[in-house]
Amino acid sequence: PSLERATRFGVRFLDNVLTWNRGHHPLSQHEEAAARGRRIGLGIMGLADMLCQLGLTYDTDAAIETAAEVVEQVKLWAYDASADLAAEKGPFPAFAAVRHFDNPFFASFPPALLEKLAQGLRNVTVLSVAPTGTIAALAGCTSGIEPIFDLSYTRRSESLSEQEFAVVHPLAVQYRMVHHLAADVALPDFFTTAHRINPEKRVLMQAALQRHIDQSISSTINLPRDTPRETVEKIYRQAWHAGCKGITVYREGAREGILLTAAEGHTTQTAAADAPIAPRPLLLPGLTFRQTTPLGTAFITVNHTDQGPHEPFEVFVRLGKAGSDLEADAEALGRLISLILRLSSPLSRVARVQEIIGQLEMIGGAHSIHFGPDRVRSLADGIARVLTRYLEHATPGQATTALSAEAPDSHDPLLAPLSGADFCPRCRRVAFVSLMGCRQCIECGFREC
Repeated sequence: PSLERATRFGVRFLDNVLTWNRGHHPLSQHEEAAARGRRIGLGIMGLADMLCQLGLTYDTDAAIETAAEVVEQVKLWAYDASADLAAEKGPFPAFAAVRHFDNPFFASFPPALLEKLAQGLRNVTVLSVAPTGTIAALAGCTSGIEPIFDLSYTRRSESLSEQEFAVVHPLAVQYRMVHHLAADVALPDFFTTAHRINPEKRVLMQAALQRHIDQSISSTINLPRDTPRETVEKIYRQAWHAGCKGITVYREGAREGILLTAAEGHTTQTAAADAPIAPRPLLLPGLTFRQTTPLGTAFITVNHTDQGPHEPFEVFVRLGKAGSDLEADAEALGRLISLILRLSSPLSRVARVQEIIGQLEMIGGAHSIHFGPDRVRSLADGIARVLTRYLEHATPGQATTALSAEAPDSHDPLLAPLSGADFCPRCRRVAFVSLMGCRQCIECGFREC
C-alpha cells in the first residue's frame, strides 16, 4: 500500500539527512550525539482528515481505536525499514540489543520482527509527531494528530506579510463539492472541530497513539474561553496518568493567537466599542495619489471601508527610493496614520484625517520644492496635501483644512509689492522672504531661524 511505501521511503530519507548533515553541527558534542544514535523522527499529519473520510467522529472510541491501529502499523513498517538500513549500512554505533529491547515500548512487537531488529537497528529512535503546522497548511490537511481546528477561521501571518487570511478547511470544501451542498448547509457530525471535542477523549486519543510513538507527540487541547481552572488541572493529570509524554492546553482568548475561530472573530468585530483597534478586512478599496516631495516622488494610497470614501481606514506611503532609510520613514508615517484611523475613537474617521492634516501640514525641512500655493516643504507636508485632496473627493465641499480654506485672495493689495515672497506658515500672507540669511514674515514676524 502507498502508506507503507511512504513510511519506508521516509525512514530512508531521514537517515540520509543525518548523513548529509555530518560536519554541519554547531558543536562537536552535537556531532558526536547525532552519530552515536542516528536519531530520526518520522511523523504523521492529516489524521483528523482520515477519520472524517472514514465517517468517524474524532472523539469516539471507534475513531481512537482506528487511529491507534493505523499508527501501530506505521510503527512496525518504520522499525522494519530501520532494520533493513542496518543490514545495508550498519547499525547505530551505540546499539546494544539486550539493553535496547528491554524497553517496555517493544512489548507489543511481533516476535518475528523483534528477532529481525535484534540483528541490528539503524536508528536509536524512529518515530515522533511534530506540530507540522506550516507544512500541513501547505499540504491542505490537518496538522499532526490534531483535530480540525475549525471549518473556517482567520489565520494571521506574523512573519512576511503580517496580514490576516480567511481560511476554509479544504476537506470541507471537497465534501460540499462532491455532495453538491450549499455553503450554508450543515456538515455531518464527523466534521467535528477542536472546540467541540470532549477534552477527556482528546487525551485518550493522544495516549493511544503515544503507545506506538517512541519519542514525543506535539498536541494541543483547545478549550472554550469560560473553561474553569479545575478542568485544566484535570486534563493535565489525566494525560500524566495515561502515559502522555507531554500535552498543551490552550483556553481560547488566553493569548492573542495566530488562529481565530469564526465565533471569536465575530465577537471581535461586533464588540467594536471594546476593541482598541479595528480588525482589517481581507479586501479594501482605495485611491492612490502621486505627490512630489523634497525627498522624491511619493505614491500615497488611502484605503477605505466598504461603506465608502467617507470612512478612510489606512494609508500607505511609498517613496521611489526603495530600500533606503527614507523609504522606511515613509512607511512608518503611513503605519502611524493607519493606526490612528483604526483606533476606537469618538471622532469620525474624517475628523481624524482633518486632525492629522493639521499636524502634518506646514512641517518644514532643510529643503522645499515649488513656490506659492504649490510649495511642498517636506514629506509630511506632501502627505497632508494628499489627505486634503482625498477629503475633497470623499466629502465634496467639506474639506476645511488650512490648505483649502485659507488660501489668500490673489487680489489683496498687500500682496502685490513683495516680489519673490512666499506664503507665511502662520498668517498665510505672501510675505515670507529671506532677509540676511533668515527666512521670516514681514507681516506677523514669524521666523524659521
